[in-house]
Amino acid sequence: MAEGIIVPAGWWPDAKTAGNDHMVAAYLAAHGGTAEDMSSDIAEAYSVGQVVQQAVAQKHSVDNAQLIDALHHGTFQTVQGTLTFDATGKPKGDSFLVQWQGGKAVPVYPAATAVARPEYPKPDWP
Repeated sequence: MAEGIIVPAGWWPDAKTAGNDHMVAAYLAAHGGTAEDMSSDIAEAYSVGQVVQQAVAQKHSVDNAQLIDALHHGTFQTVQGTLTFDATGKPKGDSFLVQWQGGKAVPVYPAATAVARPEYPKPDWP
């Protein structure tokens, strides 16, 4: 990928989000490899568990109607950022931007989760 390109992302290994460090460490302990090799599908699945856990904790129940109410009215902290749901159950979450810098996708927005400032203007291609 070319240096300087900015793209949306739902997760990255170094994200400063709820439980991300724990998830990455636990996954690597169980499966080996490196954090950079982890698929974002892992974070998506883990986020589902985080939302369900928080909804159950809010309602002190596993009753389906109670959980639906929690999902429609709650705000949930996940490895993919803050997540809420609209009236139809469609998820509404944070958007992140990453930029290819120094051969690596680096989060540059929003500031609360960024690990680098955006490079602008884009460096010349080699």
